[in-house]
Amino acid sequence: MLPLERNNELQCNARAGSTSDRFASLPYKSVGFSVPLCCWCRELHCDALSDKPSVLTYHDGSDPRFQCREMMVSGAWRKLHPPVYQDMQYTVRKGYNASDSRQTVVHFKKSTTEVVKLGFIYDSKKYSDATSLKTFDNSFASGLTYPKTAFSTTYRETRPVFKKDGESIWQWVWSVSTQGIGQTDVLCFTVQAKKIPKCFPGFANDDKTRKKWKPYKQYQTCTLPPN
Repeated sequence: MLPLERNNELQCNARAGSTSDRFASLPYKSVGFSVPLCCWCRELHCDALSDKPSVLTYHDGSDPRFQCREMMVSGAWRKLHPPVYQDMQYTVRKGYNASDSRQTVVHFKKSTTEVVKLGFIYDSKKYSDATSLKTFDNSFASGLTYPKTAFSTTYRETRPVFKKDGESIWQWVWSVSTQGIGQTDVLCFTVQAKKIPKCFPGFANDDKTRKKWKPYKQYQTCTLPPN
């Protein structure tokens, strides 16, 4: 988040938890707030839960510099390199990099989480409601190759992988596009398999806990999306 002293457009000075500041407003809690963004959203009327969700952004080339801008979230599997050509230690990059001194979503993590509640795009189709929330939560849960992913700035993990478990590592990526700001990728859940996964994170029927598990079948039959 940018320093408050750079904010020359807003006058909100709410303090979370004080009696006078417990207002009802979207997109966050109905009473009391944990971050200054919530107060700013109230003043600017940014609404992360509308049909076209908007979030608070900062752009030093805009007038005013703080504005509500539309955000859209999509999800997809991405094949990582190199392939698993032998038993080896494999390093995966996770998290996101949304830091820019000239332009940014003011509270990227909180804003993205709220917008996902409306749904996300996968393979040109929108998935929403409970499906969207569960997929989002699952994408930060423990994967079949790597442990729980943190929704945080970029970091790296290294773990042993074995050739017999599949020749490729696939990573679920949330692509967060904000109008006038650009796209930020959030790198999450990973699966080791021969073919590109067909399921959302956590929605595979053929996971590694099954006795007849085979690498080429992993994440190929799903509860979501149906196949």
